[in-house]
Amino acid sequence: MLGLRAIQDFVHSVEGVLKRAGGDLPAGVLAQLFEGAAALRRAVDRAGTPEQEAAFAALVPVRAEAAPPAAPAPAAAEPVASPELAPVGEPGVDEEEPAGSASAGAVRADDLREDVLRVPFRKLDVLLDQIGELAQEVTVLQEWAAANRPALDAVGVRRGLLERIEALGAAAEGAARTATDLRLVPVRRVLGRFPVLARDLAREQGKRLRIELEGEATQLDKSTADALAEPLLHLVRNAVDHGIETPEERERAGKPPEATLVFRAAQEGDRVRIEVEDDGRGLDVAAVAERAREQGLLAPGTELSPDEAAELIFRPGFSTRRVASSVSGRGIGLDAVREAVVRLRGSLVVEEGEEGSGTRFVLRLPLTVARIPALFFEAGGERLAIPSADVEETVRAGPVERVGAAEVVRVRDEVLPLARPARLLGWDEGGAPRFLVVVRSGARAVAVAADRLLDQRPATVRALPAALGSPAGVSGATVAPDGRVVLLLDPAGIVELNVDLYRGGAGGE
Repeated sequence: MLGLRAIQDFVHSVEGVLKRAGGDLPAGVLAQLFEGAAALRRAVDRAGTPEQEAAFAALVPVRAEAAPPAAPAPAAAEPVASPELAPVGEPGVDEEEPAGSASAGAVRADDLREDVLRVPFRKLDVLLDQIGELAQEVTVLQEWAAANRPALDAVGVRRGLLERIEALGAAAEGAARTATDLRLVPVRRVLGRFPVLARDLAREQGKRLRIELEGEATQLDKSTADALAEPLLHLVRNAVDHGIETPEERERAGKPPEATLVFRAAQEGDRVRIEVEDDGRGLDVAAVAERAREQGLLAPGTELSPDEAAELIFRPGFSTRRVASSVSGRGIGLDAVREAVVRLRGSLVVEEGEEGSGTRFVLRLPLTVARIPALFFEAGGERLAIPSADVEETVRAGPVERVGAAEVVRVRDEVLPLARPARLLGWDEGGAPRFLVVVRSGARAVAVAADRLLDQRPATVRALPAALGSPAGVSGATVAPDGRVVLLLDPAGIVELNVDLYRGGAGGE
């Protein structure tokens, strides 16, 4: 009735292959299934477009004759349901019950009970906002108690009041942790969609590819997981097109003809580390240097180190691909990937192994983005906050020096650029900074000027109003206990703003 009969017939043909093949699928049948999955994906993508009819016509039924008949199982063997194929509580293969079973064909009480309650994600956001407001009221009570200490001591209620406030704060913090945990989903939600896609891309280029997934149970905030699909897709395309060699090239290099692409996830404190690693040719430093010279990014005769090449590939519009293909060379490069990761308050770096041994892209993302520990400080008369996970250290400010147009400060044995939030965000600068907040983004670090360090506490992050757009260097806002809106700085954005400021010669006074 909906015009999707082709998909129905195709799915039935796939089921026929699986039933005939049993648990031992030949390579030819696997190839058919992968090709069929790719065709089905293209058909669904084109549904409702003028290309729909042609896409559905390409769904050629899988030949069940290619699968050998399944060998009869020993009589004593018990059927074992694979948890990967039919998890509990999800659609799977129905098990036949004995004919004499009293429950056969009847509805059991257990079938009517569900252990999962589906809640719209936006309701979790509302709940977390309300818990955040409760935590703010606890802070207000603590400040009020401190300000009225003599009066409370006079009537003998201060100790009891502080104990009740502390208990209320602990309950609010526990509720916040629970609400935050409800937002977490396994990273397999994102990674699980890439094996078939990566093999499909490799097959189109005549390459052989094996996919490995590690740490799929690692959890990540749902909003981050949903936004991570596009950056990871670009990294997969980059690995298949630039990194992985053809079977012939790999054999000449002494490698197995089938390449390996590994997705690896692990939790590191309050951050999640995701790696996309291939065992291909690695980063071609010579090719990157040649392309950089052609674009005027590298002076003739200047050599490029591997670290410099690894940073250069993230420049906007930079690509070593000279002819555009369906996968790369279309102007959407690794700079778009890094920007997307930075918007998630994360970082992206490339770790180069030995020459010819492959490349590893490493993403570090916050475990949760709704409620994070933050350092609150004042700069230029304004109250600001910065994620604690991005703060390397805080120190008293020393003399401000100049290197060309740029202001720098010495922090221990390192000379760091000075980033003044007031100057970068556009208000009165004030005087010399009293404190420095050292933050690092990738290989670059800056010392953020601060007039006063306030405190460090959990902050409920809110998006900026649409009317304000997405100002560079700011990733969101939070509300202070006194009701003031506090901007949450984005360390990577602050680093970029500071570089652009002095690159444009605006650093002089």
